[in-house]
Amino acid sequence: MLKKAKILIPTTLGLIISLIAGCGPTTSEPTTNPSVEDTTTSVNEGTSSTDDTTTSIDASKPSASETAPSTSENTGTTEEGNYPPDYDIEEQNALEEFNKKYSMYDFFGVQNFIKIKIDMDKNELYSLSQDYDAYPHHSSPIYHPCSITFSINDDSITLKKVGLRLKGNTSRRKFVSEDGYIYNTVHFKIDFTEVFDQISYSEEEENRIDDRTFLGLKKIDIKWNKNYDTSHIKEYVASTIYREYGVKSQNMGFAQVVLNNVNMGLYISYETIDKQFIKRHYSKAQNGGDLYKVCYTATGPADFKSAEVGKNVGEEDENANNKNGFFPSYDIKTNKDETDHSSLLNMIKVLNNSNSKIDDIENVIDLNQFIKYEAVSYVLGDPDDLRNNFNNSYLYFNKETGLAEILPYDKDRMFGTTVDWNPTGNGMISANPLSNWAQGAQIEQSNPLYRKILSRPIDGASTYIDTYMKLIKTIFEESENLDNFETTYNTVKDLYKDIIKTDNDLPYCNFSLNDDRNLSMESYITQKYDHFINKYNEYYKL
Repeated sequence: MLKKAKILIPTTLGLIISLIAGCGPTTSEPTTNPSVEDTTTSVNEGTSSTDDTTTSIDASKPSASETAPSTSENTGTTEEGNYPPDYDIEEQNALEEFNKKYSMYDFFGVQNFIKIKIDMDKNELYSLSQDYDAYPHHSSPIYHPCSITFSINDDSITLKKVGLRLKGNTSRRKFVSEDGYIYNTVHFKIDFTEVFDQISYSEEEENRIDDRTFLGLKKIDIKWNKNYDTSHIKEYVASTIYREYGVKSQNMGFAQVVLNNVNMGLYISYETIDKQFIKRHYSKAQNGGDLYKVCYTATGPADFKSAEVGKNVGEEDENANNKNGFFPSYDIKTNKDETDHSSLLNMIKVLNNSNSKIDDIENVIDLNQFIKYEAVSYVLGDPDDLRNNFNNSYLYFNKETGLAEILPYDKDRMFGTTVDWNPTGNGMISANPLSNWAQGAQIEQSNPLYRKILSRPIDGASTYIDTYMKLIKTIFEESENLDNFETTYNTVKDLYKDIIKTDNDLPYCNFSLNDDRNLSMESYITQKYDHFINKYNEYYKL
C-alpha cells in the first residue's frame, strides 16, 4: 500500500476574516495564544423569535459547558509529540461490537445526539492548517493522524490513527496558530483507512486499518454552517426530499464537533459518494459502473458539451502541474485502472449530435431518473447545480442498465440561501421551470441535455416535460419532508441548542426560523410556489 507523505510548511500570515453580521464573529489569526481579556468579544446571540419555543434539551445530553472548557482554558492543544497510541486488538473488538450495535442510520438523521471529539498533536494540527499554503488552489490531499471519539447519545468509541484533512475550495482557510490556538472554523474529511509515514505499522495492523470501517463507512465529511442558515437544516431536508422521490442521495446528520477541547459547534456530517456508496444504494447487478464527480473546475464547466480524456476527463491529481493539480470536470471515482471512459464519451457524443432522437438519448441516460432529479432540484432552487452552473453533481453509469444517472451533491445553496452569492437577486424564486437560462452562470443554457429535454424540447420530449411539471406540483403540495420542515427543525434544535455557541469566538448562528441573512424557508416556499403555479397554468393553458 502506498503511504501518503506528510509535508510541513513554514508559517505564514493568517487570513483576516471580516465580522459576520447576525452570527458569532470570525477572528483573525493571533500571533500568540491570547488571554481571556485579549480574545473575548461580544457575541451576537441572534434575535429571539416566536418560533423559538421548543422544550429544554434532555438532561442526559451534554451541554456546552460540559463538553467545551471556557476560552481561558482552551488553547486547543494536546501534549506535544503525543501521537495516537498503537492500534490494538481491544480497539478492533470494540469497533466490531459498536458496528453490530449501531448502523450508519443511527449516526445520520436526527434521532440521536451525536458528538465527534477529535484529538490531535498540536504540531500536527498546525501542519494541517498550513496545508492551505501548500495547496493554494484546491483542497490538500494530505491526511494527518488523530484520535476520534464518536458518541451516539451516551455510548461512545475511540478510534486511533484516523486520517483528517481540510475539505473544500472557497471555504478553505488556515484556522490554527503555531501555539495551537484555534481561531477559524473549517470543513474536514475523515478517513478511517489512512496510513502515515510518521507512524510505524506491522503488516497485520496496516491490513486491519485498510479494512477498517465505522458503521460501514470508510470516510465521512463534516462541514460547518458557512452559509449561516439559521434553521441549520435546509441541506439536510433537501437530501430527504430527493430520496422521498426516488433519487439516491447522501445520508446526512448533525454532530457537535470538539477539536482539541475547543467546541467548534454544530456541524453537518455526510455519507461520502464513492464505491461504498454505490454498493449500499444499488443492487449487486447495478454495481460496478463508472462513477464520476461532475463539477466546474479549472478544466471548464461540466456542461456535457465536450469530453476528452486527459483534458477534462480522468482522475484528479492534486500534485500535478507544480501542485496546481489536475482536476477534470469529469473526475473518475471508480474503475480508475480499468475504464476507457467509453460510457461517458458516448453519452456526450449522443447529446451533442444534432441528429439524435429521443430514443438515442434514452439509450444513454435514464430520463425517468433525470426528471425526478430535476423536479426536486427545481423546488430546491440551487444556482450552483448542474443545470444552473454546470457544477456539483455525480454521474453514475448503472452497470445493469448501462444508463447514466445524476446524483445530487453539495446542496448548501438552496431554499433561498443568498449569503455571499445571489445571482438572480431573489434567491431563485422566479426561476422558470422550463427556462433556457443558466441562473447561476447567468448565460444561455449550454447543456444539451437540458436544452433537448426541457427548454428546447426535441420530438418525443413532451411526455417527460408533462411528468416533470406535474411532479414539481406534487412536491410542493404533498412532500412529507417539506411539510415536516418545522418539526425537523424543532427536533434538531432540541438536541443541539445547548452546544450551538462555539468557543474562541468562532462563527456560529443561533437557531431561528426567521433568517436574517437568507430567505426564510416559509418565504422561499410561498413565493417559489406562487411563481411556479403561474408558469404551470400558462403551460397547460389553465
